Amino acid sequence: MSDRLPDSETQALAWLSGQGDAWGNWPPQALGVVALACIRHDLTEVDYEHMVLRSDLGRQLRDRSEFDRVPSNLDKLLSRQWEWAQDIYEPPVAVDGVRSIQDRARQLMCRVLFASWPSREGITHRMAALALVSVAVDRGAYSFDCSARFLAATAGIQHPKNASRALRALADRGLITLTGRGRSLRKVELHLDWKDKTHTNNTSRDDLFVCSLSAHLRPHDVFTRARGALGPVAGWVHAIRSVMPDRSVSDIAKLLGLSTRTVGRAFTVLDREGLTPAADLDAVADRLGVAGYRESLRSTFAIDQANNLTQRKAWYSAKVQAHIEWDREQEERFAAEREARRQREIRERVARAELGTCPDPFAQTAEWEDYQVRLQARLAELGDQRDLADPGPQKQRRRGQRSRRRTSTTRTEWGML
Repeated sequence: MSDRLPDSETQALAWLSGQGDAWGNWPPQALGVVALACIRHDLTEVDYEHMVLRSDLGRQLRDRSEFDRVPSNLDKLLSRQWEWAQDIYEPPVAVDGVRSIQDRARQLMCRVLFASWPSREGITHRMAALALVSVAVDRGAYSFDCSARFLAATAGIQHPKNASRALRALADRGLITLTGRGRSLRKVELHLDWKDKTHTNNTSRDDLFVCSLSAHLRPHDVFTRARGALGPVAGWVHAIRSVMPDRSVSDIAKLLGLSTRTVGRAFTVLDREGLTPAADLDAVADRLGVAGYRESLRSTFAIDQANNLTQRKAWYSAKVQAHIEWDREQEERFAAEREARRQREIRERVARAELGTCPDPFAQTAEWEDYQVRLQARLAELGDQRDLADPGPQKQRRRGQRSRRRTSTTRTEWGML
């Protein structure tokens, strides 16, 4: 029974270690990712369940109320997500029954290496492209999730912004298709049959050459841009010299589309460090002090991502709290206005009850004007008193007032005729 997935399954390992982005209805998503990773590496359903239940993810799931109350619900969810993963999984085998995705990705790696990358950021773009193809070779898949941070750590690019620009440039070149924008996780789909239309060479492409070259092109800390490292160009030159030791500086410069001066510096650095095809790159990385550089980038990016997530949650919480406060203030204001209006109505009913019957307002007599003056004076005396007994609404108006209104309406109607 397997206890651990390979390091290449970064997303599944993140969920198992309890570091996944657990927002919303996350349990099915997490278990689906882990189930797919187990299927890709020929693990059984028993291995999958054992791995989940022993992990931090399993402890998080057991602490959830729906699984704590009914433990059988967790077993059902595990089984359901395993069946879902089996339904959607497509084995990375055989295009036309001959070559697997990994074989095609290795061929693509050679085409990417020898393609033309003429822009100012051409070296960074080639680094990013080779890193993406190496992921396809490792996973046996041409479509996978790839954020700017993931690509930067894989390729040894120091700043995620540069990796993000490289992703867009590769999409413009037609090497990949990107889905997702902004902070959304981008899904990369590699075009395994991609060919560069602007650069050709006469390099052999037999299977032995492709396998040997792709094996030497894997990203390594020695060939990153870390302080003390040899740089990416040295890595490409080292890979070519490993499979074609008779090639000169000018030959390799022509193959890579770089200047002879740049390639010559790479030759000098490689010879100075004694890097032969059989050299132990890990030992060289230790000697140069760059061992673990890409892993340190991953850790730094993970901390940055966690901080960004914390800030986004804080911003969202502040926004929600501000909206709640605004709603509360509006409700209090409306309640105060309703209460003030009710108190005014009570005071007016009290004043009218004390003053007696109101004269006919349509007559506009001196008696009616005197009544209005006394009414306003009484309302001013009552002021803002809130302990007044509500006499209730005046249920019956003066009969003459209603008849006058009816007569007025009738006359208006006759006038319109």
